[in-house]
Amino acid sequence: MSKGVCWLPPCTALIITLLAANASADQSHKFEIGGLLQLDADFSGKFYHRDAQSQSEFDLRRARLNLNYRFKKDWRAKFTAQYSESGDSLNINNAWLRYRGFDAVKITIGKFKQPFGLERLDSVRSITALERAMTTNALTPDRAFGIQLHKFQKRQTWAVGVFQVHDDDHRFPNTAPQSLTGRYSLAPIRNKNSVLHMGIAGSYTDWNNNPFRLRDSAEVGSADNIVRSARFNADQQWQVGLEGAWQQGPMRLQAEYMLTEVDASDINQSFTYDGYYLQASYTLSGESRRYDDGEFARLKPDSDRGAVELFARYSEIDLRDSIGDDSIGAEASVMTVGANIYVGKHVRMGINYLMPEIAGDTVHSQTTGDAISLRFQLVF
Repeated sequence: MSKGVCWLPPCTALIITLLAANASADQSHKFEIGGLLQLDADFSGKFYHRDAQSQSEFDLRRARLNLNYRFKKDWRAKFTAQYSESGDSLNINNAWLRYRGFDAVKITIGKFKQPFGLERLDSVRSITALERAMTTNALTPDRAFGIQLHKFQKRQTWAVGVFQVHDDDHRFPNTAPQSLTGRYSLAPIRNKNSVLHMGIAGSYTDWNNNPFRLRDSAEVGSADNIVRSARFNADQQWQVGLEGAWQQGPMRLQAEYMLTEVDASDINQSFTYDGYYLQASYTLSGESRRYDDGEFARLKPDSDRGAVELFARYSEIDLRDSIGDDSIGAEASVMTVGANIYVGKHVRMGINYLMPEIAGDTVHSQTTGDAISLRFQLVF
């Protein structure tokens, strides 16, 4: 079978060439190096593992290097490499080039996130919980290579692009899935103390008769993928996402709902899955998150004393459906409470306590459980 075109080598080579080309003292050129380090400790019960055994895991969750380059006023490039100990993998998360010279639209080409989902578009260094909600992990499109048109204004943003997943781990026997994805966000209230955010996103994916399955580790990074849908070869997939958030001073409420329908190609049937999460957070020291480009930025303390943030989140996902008389897939929920301590602008320490439940097609008989996750994060 034919395979999708691999854009990674030419894109990466292009951006590295652009970064290395700046040998002049031109003030219009700006080169920045940054990074992220996340060290985790997970103490999870029998629920979270296929062998139904409690485990303690100490993990280098992410080590990330960012290279940003701005040149000739209207051009920007970004390259991000990430190592994960749990997957023993080195991946390229971002490798893109952006032109900002048109008033009506900006153009980005390369590898980056598809424009779908408030929590998905937030960086992992910025999200409130240590891990994204099950709904976000399972029901949003992944990073991919593509070209995107977008415009970000003070109160509204829009983005639309065409993408193709890079099959770096040879998951797809046929041409890699190709998507058309778009998002629109609106902030009818946006001032120094308050933000009201609303958004909608949609995506269509041609799966080209490739294997399809949704799964998640129930919001513990080192756990097994115990929440799963049916497995089948897919023809096409439709996704819709709704998002909303309200920030009033140090308090923030956030919620998202996502729905996906997938047409199977090896059986004459469509599968429908959905999920949502509700999240509330409060900063005891009074800080609020900066809101820009339809996203909430990382919390930064206002003083050297640091900041403390408390939060609670409830997430639920339904990956159950039927093939004939057989019910396949699982339905799960996770209640999470936690706290984040910010020491200056670069260090964050977090603790999450998770209480999951599952029903349907499960990997073992443990339908409830709990877990504690700890994280030390350094941003530089």
